Amino acid sequence: MPPENILKSVEYEEPPKGIEAERLTDVMRRLHSLTAAEMRTLLKQVHQSGQGTKKQLRARLRRYYRKEFSLYRMFHEGESMPRFGNKTARHFDFLVAIDFECTCVEVIYDYPHEIIEFPSVLIDVHQMKIVDTFRSFVRPEKNPILDPFCIELTGISQSTVDSAPVFKDVYRLFREWMATHNLGDSGCRFAFVTDGPHDLWKFFQFQCILSNFEVIPHDCRFFINIKRIFEQRVMKLVKGNGQSGIQNMLSHYGLSFKGRKHCGLDDAINIARLCIKMMEDKIELRDRRLDELARSDRGETSDYHIWHRKLPLKLRHVTRDEFLSEEYLDCDSCDDLDE
Repeated sequence: MPPENILKSVEYEEPPKGIEAERLTDVMRRLHSLTAAEMRTLLKQVHQSGQGTKKQLRARLRRYYRKEFSLYRMFHEGESMPRFGNKTARHFDFLVAIDFECTCVEVIYDYPHEIIEFPSVLIDVHQMKIVDTFRSFVRPEKNPILDPFCIELTGISQSTVDSAPVFKDVYRLFREWMATHNLGDSGCRFAFVTDGPHDLWKFFQFQCILSNFEVIPHDCRFFINIKRIFEQRVMKLVKGNGQSGIQNMLSHYGLSFKGRKHCGLDDAINIARLCIKMMEDKIELRDRRLDELARSDRGETSDYHIWHRKLPLKLRHVTRDEFLSEEYLDCDSCDDLDE
């Protein structure tokens, strides 16, 4: 056999192990502030083309690092990160569905709502089933006498709230309930789920202000808006048909609403049922965020715009890159307080 056809023996070399998690996260966090030269350098390091405009470079870098980050989490976080099927289980172990009921009167946009029912429904994301519930009524302090409209709407009586604990005590009980399921700092991965933005952005935030909380609890600044995801991934909801958003979403899946409308616990249970159906359909459920954005000086008089000007934390969408890199979890105001 000619010498040139003889294969030479070489030492075995371990295949490259990919990019370490810290670097992956760092690049994804800084992606929108990188210069074209910095992006070309990073692309060269991972053997990707450095040709094109700044926009093209960023898109190429995003695609590469997003894939690397997903692969890293998949291979380094064990069975809790399934490759196929339930996409939400890649990010969370549990979902906590919440639907507050509050004091109210008929058609006053800037009425100082106080939470009077605090329900939560715990969903095991991996098993895709409801595993526990929490519920407490709350005694309002600013306006302790319920308006007849409120009693009719919510079905909550004056005697019920009169005998209930105040919000600070209820919130403490809620956190104790969460702790029994290892939800909290350094515990299981979880996210709150609501039907629209108002429960945590408006009602909870304002209640924390009324109850003199030092800060809005950090993990309550992020939540999954099930209605928004449904409209993005499934269909636009029909308005004016006499059905609530929850009822319309359930109808799409051939389900009927269980319980009483405007009963917080019943609403939360039905939100949980929707979460399970959407996970079964392989729809990824992920967070949005409350942020300290500049106040708006615009003069709209709708409920949303009035509260947008009044509340310190504003609504902000979380991009997929921020979500995958977990950049959205950074909170400057909480960090400042810790110092």
